[in-house]
Amino acid sequence: SDLLKARAKSEEAQFNLAIESKKNTVITFGTSVIFKHIDSESYISGTIRPSAGSNGAFTVEVSNNLSESLIFKLLPYRSF
Repeated sequence: SDLLKARAKSEEAQFNLAIESKKNTVITFGTSVIFKHIDSESYISGTIRPSAGSNGAFTVEVSNNLSESLIFKLLPYRSF
């Protein structure tokens, strides 16, 4: 419906304003971030699908749609 489309457009505009307000700020551990793929103008999105490798990682992909799967949190991790 038109009301749902208007609401989605409004939420997208608010989301984009939030992104713009955070550009060029220092990122620290614990911060939630969104990564944008410059060439495609798409966002990096996380999935729960396993990656093709055997290392237990998940698949990432690019997405034009705004969603919570775009939000990553930077956390320290030691692999040694």
